[in-house]
Amino acid sequence: AKYGRLYFWNIAMDTLNTGCGKYVTCKPSEPVQGVCPKGWHIPSELEMIVLLNNVGGEKINAAQNLRASDSWTSPVKCSSIDPYGFSALAAGLYYNTNYQDFHAETRFTLSSEYDKERRKVLVITSYSSTELGCPKKTAEIEYFWNKSNTASVRCIKD
Repeated sequence: AKYGRLYFWNIAMDTLNTGCGKYVTCKPSEPVQGVCPKGWHIPSELEMIVLLNNVGGEKINAAQNLRASDSWTSPVKCSSIDPYGFSALAAGLYYNTNYQDFHAETRFTLSSEYDKERRKVLVITSYSSTELGCPKKTAEIEYFWNKSNTASVRCIKD
């Protein structure tokens, strides 16, 4: 499938091997393989911060530099440069029992949690709550994403 799968926290983190799950606080040893193939891992918060800083900075230009040029069409078509080939697709999300924001947003699972009910994710959107269109301030770490909501997984090579 072009957009891949959306994973709940316990599945992405491979609960059987890490003990991480919904309503469970965990501090897994890094790197966390989770659902990634052997030799790859789910990125940590620190790894994503380094990525964002190297592609334009969190809340500055990172979103434009990470978005694929062909999947961001809601609410308007967004221009994306994608000079690094990261090619993030707007896969949407599963939130409060609804699938939403296809072509407008994607969230990537991080191996870091906030507390027993919430985890950290990288959010890339084509809109913000203050303006429509494609603002540059749309790639950031979100610290309070509920573990019962889904996110994509982008594996990093060990």
